[in-house]
Amino acid sequence: MKANIEIQNIYKNENREYYSIHIIPKNVTIEILWTQAQKFLSKSQIKRIKIGQKFYVKDIDKIPSFTVNSWLPIFPGFYETHFQYDNEEMDIEHINEIRQEKGLRDIEFEDLEYDYRDYENQVSLYCCDYIEKELKEHGFIESILFQELCSPQYYNYSTDSINCQYQLTESNKQKIRSFVHGNLEKFLEYLKNKYTGCDGYIPYFSNDFQQWLTWIEQDQYTLDEIFEHRHKFGSLLQFIISTLNDSDNDYYANDDSDDISSINMYYYVCEDNSPECPITNYDRLVDEKDDEYGLTDEQRDIVDKDEKRLEMYKEIKGYYPKGFENGEMPIDYIKNVA
Repeated sequence: MKANIEIQNIYKNENREYYSIHIIPKNVTIEILWTQAQKFLSKSQIKRIKIGQKFYVKDIDKIPSFTVNSWLPIFPGFYETHFQYDNEEMDIEHINEIRQEKGLRDIEFEDLEYDYRDYENQVSLYCCDYIEKELKEHGFIESILFQELCSPQYYNYSTDSINCQYQLTESNKQKIRSFVHGNLEKFLEYLKNKYTGCDGYIPYFSNDFQQWLTWIEQDQYTLDEIFEHRHKFGSLLQFIISTLNDSDNDYYANDDSDDISSINMYYYVCEDNSPECPITNYDRLVDEKDDEYGLTDEQRDIVDKDEKRLEMYKEIKGYYPKGFENGEMPIDYIKNVA
């Protein structure tokens, strides 16, 4: 099917470029990665992309026209799982080795300033990539867009959850329908085991398949309600991935940290891609001036800014000003700041 599309917005999220595309004949707007645009736009069209630009597309069926906002299946959260960052001791050892070479005292954990949220967002993106590869390979979805990581205030009864948007074509929806129909007994068993309460666990959703499938007649049903439901769609995808991996204990575990699918995800995310947890004060911890002159963070900021001005002066004039001929801050100057 041929049609026109319009680029309504271009933006970046977590260093990835996205296009907001309006499919004119269907009156649908979707968000896609620039890499996905290569499937239906030519190289010359991609080079000319800008907000307000309209393009003629030969095969509009390659553009996903159905979206579902839901949660990412299999991901067990960070708290007390193998996704939790636990390399602090190695970081301390590494920094102390550098400091010892400079004759500085050893630091402790309290001296480190971690940006754990940055690490968690990196992991969330890789988890979305992993699930996208798993589901797309079998034709169940077209793509997944990471939206946000939600963390509870307390971890007594819930854990971290990744919110994302699934993009599907009509072919993807039909593939999901066929999979559920071919594995209906397993799906009903999954609902029963996943949503049956027990000591310490009260499910929010019914385990009665009658409330999950939309029945037309006695032997005919649709998945329309699931396709439009934020929680149920994510749960359906968890069933699909668990079945594909033949991981029966995925059905029973409310804590997914030890199931096969989650472990496979972990190896892809943490072993193959190795996200890092930034130490925001790393440069200061390995900079001997902090200990040598006893500067506070505020005083160190002043010196850092003046050092940058010094380099700019050298770049413009071709030489350093009087008193700073070697390009370094004199000891008297630093002591005055301190």
